[in-house]
Amino acid sequence: MAVVAIDGGGTKTRVIISQNGVVASGEDGPSNLLSAGLEVALKSIREATDKAIANLEGGAALDTVEEVWAGFAGVSSATHGLLVEEFSRLYRVDPSKVMVSPDAVLLASQFAFNPDSDQAVGLIAGTGSLAVALKRQDKYGLDSILCRTGGYGALLGDEGSGFYIGRQGIKSILDTNERLLGQRAKKFVQQSKEDGHDKADGEVGFTSWQVSILNQLGVEKYPDVALHSSILLQLNRDVAGQRSRVASMARTVMEAATATGEECPVAREIIEDAATHLAQLVIKLKAPVGPIDPSRSILITSGSLMGVQPFAKLVIDHINKEGPKFKHIQWVKDPALSVASALALKYL
Repeated sequence: MAVVAIDGGGTKTRVIISQNGVVASGEDGPSNLLSAGLEVALKSIREATDKAIANLEGGAALDTVEEVWAGFAGVSSATHGLLVEEFSRLYRVDPSKVMVSPDAVLLASQFAFNPDSDQAVGLIAGTGSLAVALKRQDKYGLDSILCRTGGYGALLGDEGSGFYIGRQGIKSILDTNERLLGQRAKKFVQQSKEDGHDKADGEVGFTSWQVSILNQLGVEKYPDVALHSSILLQLNRDVAGQRSRVASMARTVMEAATATGEECPVAREIIEDAATHLAQLVIKLKAPVGPIDPSRSILITSGSLMGVQPFAKLVIDHINKEGPKFKHIQWVKDPALSVASALALKYL
């Protein structure tokens, strides 16, 4: 007996097979149906499936598949039926045993491990940010999200996300550069050299974490009148491709904000602001404003940022300040593994 879980995202596709108590996984390229397209997505899924089968213990063949649950970014009514048919053929399973849903709905798999809850809020905070209201169902699909907040992408939203934190960190560098250049222009002080960079007497320059981000951006001279154009030319050259790069800088800001004895006020302010934004995504879904009654619900968090314990605590503390607390709080590191475990539980 086997069950299959698929988590299709913008950068990678993850397939997990749980077969007779043994779990095997495989990964391949993107399967976001909006950005990658259906053909590329299906190729990634097939390749990831082949890798998962190859990783089955002892080189075992794939057993009879009882159920499949696949979650994708960008799935719609136009692609839902096609995906169900494709997975029915690929895994030789009846179409009624195939569930295809938005990727955020994969978090509803946590209902299997919390039988006393019938509602949930899923908060995803990684490169982007999104919160969804969910209810327990026998089968999950396109209509499984009761309502949502956020998830508008880098252009219109993603407040509190890794991209947001990285962007705010870069903006603080540009602000510091403007301040230093303005001080010099105003005071006409005699410049001195320190560590190879211009610095006027009495100036408070760039912090160590700002220098770290400047190094990641390949900027060697600072402060400098050309610093703005140097950074902006990089980030505007390939806006879509730079989104992940900017998000990766969130880790530098977070480390500076939580460093014991060396906490940076600017970094701390950025992190506090991000935590507040993420909390608001959840609060808007809680009663009395939203449809979810926390006293009977699970708060399910996922994404790389929520795996950073000090930051996750900040977010949850902000959520708990407004209204009743959630009955359960769960962090899901690997949504595909959560789905595979939940499906396998049904056949024990």
